[in-house]
Formats: sequence, structure tokens, C-alpha cells
Amino acid sequence: MTSKHCDILILGAGYTGALAAAVLSRKGYSVVVVDRTSHPRFAIGESTTPEQTYILDWLGREYGIPELRRLSSYEYIKHDGLPIAVWPKESLYFLFNPAQFPGAPSEFMHQTHPWPAGPTFHCLRADLDQYLLKTACAYGAEFRPNTEIKSLDVAGDGVSVVLDTGGSSAELKARFLVDATGPGCFLAEKLGLREKGEPFGGLRSWTAYSHFVGVKGLEESYGRDWPKTSLPRDNATLQHISPEGWAWVIPFDNGVTSVGVVFQAGDEAEAQRDPRGVFERYVRANPAFAAMMHGAQAIRPFTGTGALQWRAKRIAGKNWLILPPASGFTDPYLSPGQMLSSASVGRFALAVDSILKDGRGAEEALGWMQSRHDLENAHIARIVHSSFLSFRHPLLFEQAQSLYWLMLAYDRGLSQIPSDGGPELLPAQWAASDPDFHALTVEFERLLVEGKTKEPSVLACELDACLRRGDRHGLLPPSLPRTRLTTLGHVRELRRLRRRTAVQKGAMIPKQAGPVRPFDSVRHLLSVLLRAPFARRTPRSAGALRMFARHLRIALTGR
Repeated sequence: MTSKHCDILILGAGYTGALAAAVLSRKGYSVVVVDRTSHPRFAIGESTTPEQTYILDWLGREYGIPELRRLSSYEYIKHDGLPIAVWPKESLYFLFNPAQFPGAPSEFMHQTHPWPAGPTFHCLRADLDQYLLKTACAYGAEFRPNTEIKSLDVAGDGVSVVLDTGGSSAELKARFLVDATGPGCFLAEKLGLREKGEPFGGLRSWTAYSHFVGVKGLEESYGRDWPKTSLPRDNATLQHISPEGWAWVIPFDNGVTSVGVVFQAGDEAEAQRDPRGVFERYVRANPAFAAMMHGAQAIRPFTGTGALQWRAKRIAGKNWLILPPASGFTDPYLSPGQMLSSASVGRFALAVDSILKDGRGAEEALGWMQSRHDLENAHIARIVHSSFLSFRHPLLFEQAQSLYWLMLAYDRGLSQIPSDGGPELLPAQWAASDPDFHALTVEFERLLVEGKTKEPSVLACELDACLRRGDRHGLLPPSLPRTRLTTLGHVRELRRLRRRTAVQKGAMIPKQAGPVRPFDSVRHLLSVLLRAPFARRTPRSAGALRMFARHLRIALTGR
């Protein structure tokens, strides 16, 4: 049996494992990545967020990895010709089932990062994961595909593992182990850390999904006669909403579309037994969804899951760390998964030197990561659960969207410097560490849980009053635009830049902010243009020019 030594062994070569391998290899550590399959391969989690792309850009700048910076926006990917099927995500778009809520369409839209800092994008995960893995290998990581783990010992000072690749065994010894196996959660299962039952209170959901060709856009099918919105409805992560659950429609520019349905009512076992059947039944019940799916063909078998919610009781040990989503998962709603994975990779990159170079105990060095992980997962689950409870009526959903809108403002502009020993550049996501916003989300969820039998109009007024009381910094507008776009995406970045400057000078910006003003958006837009290499951001097509014109109009007028 052959034997090999390395600094860090990473289990899993998906998004999280490949990203961690790229960063850790660039920091100078010897890294081996082990996976039981090879690339390219199917995966979901295909919609990026501004938080995720911001972290990728930061990792690229901090550790000198230009390949990560190229993943920070749709325009970067298209300009550099990366081998990744993508689609511009100019907004998050939500549409209630017209059969259940007839009349004018009940639709909601939130702008993501504007050009030139964005927009964010959809990406075919088979392409993205393979790109990240090739990047890691280019910086020195070793990849061992189609490899099974025969035995694993983490009881000693280091890690000892016996690998089986096609009948050939090899021993590998590492100073540290990172589990990035995703839902397979290899280490959590082996160490008995996977928490059974319902770890997130009332939040429980399951899903059925596949990839398709021939899916139509909303504006070329059911909504072709609807009035235009500020941004194209189909340049978005489009989500169909109903009291039973929600569905995603995520297109890519190679003709493939990812479509899935997430249920919070019905037979969970049936979703696993007959995912195609429950998927098609949900489609038929929604005329807008059915019009988009008319004539579409699945190009891979349907997948059905049991309950999505779970978590590991502990994510760090003497010589190991479990990264999301191998450490737990809430729900794909609002795409928190890759955001948490990216943040955790960045956090470990900041802490790994104290473990492997300074000899600090891993459990002590990563204690702040454990507390932040627990805080984020419980907080995100509460916001997602509130959204699920609001699906029963558009009036309630509008209030839940206001909570989400306010969360973005807290998260990007007013998050306080962490007091748990963690680095300021990667604070708890979704404003989880802000005590004001934490109290607001607890109260908001309580009202929705206790108000299940109340009239939607009455409960919506109570939720609005709760939001107004909880908005202690004057961020929430008098009424949240529904099919109009807000300038929040510009202003929150400007406030983050101001806050960083103050931190560097040894001061903290007071926790206060005035109303959102279009002038701040224009100033931010110009500042990004001036500090970025302009040639790199120059649009090269009429489509890109139209996108720039849309984003500039929204920055100037707020609509």
C-alpha cells in the first residue's frame, strides 16, 4: 500500500470543496481533494447572490486568485469567455398562482447588483464546479476522483485515511481534514453529529426537480400581454408562489433550464416515490407555470427528496472542520446555500494559519466559526419560515418581502463589527448578528405563526406595524414597491464602503441612516466605474448596452 502526506485533505470536489482547495492551495498548503465521482456532474444550487459574488471577489483579491474575481458578475464571465453556461440575474422575481389569486398579477421584484458591479447570474453547476476544480489544480491541489474512503481515523494528532481507487488502496495522512461532501455529510454521519428530527422548528420542506429543454419565458408565454416591468421578468430567478409551496425556474444560455418545486404541504413520501408525478401535478395547477412548461422535455431523471432541513451538532474538532452544506441545510428559497459555503471557506482561510503554522488548537481557533454557523442557520431558517407562512396570501407576502428588503439593508450597511472574535470582513450573513434585526425576525415569525387563522388584511397590518417598530434606522420606505425596482442595491454598497473606511480609521459609523436617495445610487455607480478597469467592464453587445441603460435609469429615477 502506498502512503502520502499532505497538509489538508478535502472530502468532496463540488462547489465548496473546489473553492476551499483553490484558496488553501494558493495560501501555500499541500491539498488533496478526494471525491467518489468525477467531473462534470449534475448539481443544483444554480442561482448566485450578491453576497456570494462579493465574497468570491474578496477571496480573489485577498489571495491573488483572478479566476475567482472573474466569477463576481455576469459581465465578467461573458467578457472573459469562461466555459460556464450562465444567465443574467438582474432581479429576484416572484409570481403568485393566477388560478388561486385571479385578477391583476400578484408579482414582486427585487433588483440584484446593478451594472457594472453586477448583475449576479445563474450558472450550470457542472460547469462552475469543474471550473473551480481546475483552478484549484492549477494552484497545486491534487484531485483523486472515483475514490472511496475505506477507513478514516481522526482520533490522533493528524488524520489517517485509507482510500480505494478502482481496487487499488492507498494510505493518506493529513494534518487537517475538511468535509465538503454536501448533503452526504460523510463526517457528520460517521461521528454521529447529524441532528435528527426537525432542527429548525416549524420549517419543513421537500422538493422534486430536473433539468429541461424547451422551457418558455414568462414574457413570451403567459405574461406576453402584461405591462413591462423595470427589468425583464425573465432575466431573473423566477419563482412561482402558492400556499402549497414554491417553484424555481432558472435558465442558462445553453438552452437548458433548471426547474424544481418545493413543497410544504402534501405527502413527503410521494415526492420521493414519484417525483415526476408530484412535479407535474403542481405545474398543472398553475396556468402561468403550465404555459412556461408547455412542450418542455426533461433531459435527466426527476429527483425527489425527503425533508431538506438538517444540521450537524458540531462543525469543528481537534483536526477537522465541516463546511456547508455538509454541516446543515435550510431550504433553497432565496439561495442561501452557496453564500454560506463561500463565507465559511473565507472564514477558514483566515483561521487556518493559526492552526497549521502557530499550533493553536483547532477547536479553540474555530470556536467563533461554530457560533456564527449556529447563529446564521437558525436566523436564516426563521426568515425562510416566515416567507413560507406568508405564501397563503399576497398581502402577507408583501410584508415578508419588506422584511427581506430590510434584512439586505441591515446586512450590507449597518452590520456591527462582530464581538465573537471573528474577522469583520466576513460577518454573520443576513444580518444575523444585529440584535435589533434578530428581535424583529423573532417577533415577525411569531405573528405569522399565531395569526394562521386571521384574515390576511388584518394580519398584514399587524406585520407592517411590527416592521415599522423594528426599523430603528429609518431604512424602510413608506411602502415597498412591488413591480418597481428599488435603489437599495446601490446604496447598501456605498454604506459598506463608508463603514470599512471608518473601521480602518479606528472608528465606527453610528447605527443610523436616512432614507434611500437616488443621488447616492448614482454616486455609487460612478465610483465603481472610476475605480474598476473601464475596458474590462465595457459592454460589447446591444444587450449589454440595454442592460446598462436599464440600471442607470433605475439609479436615477428609482423605477
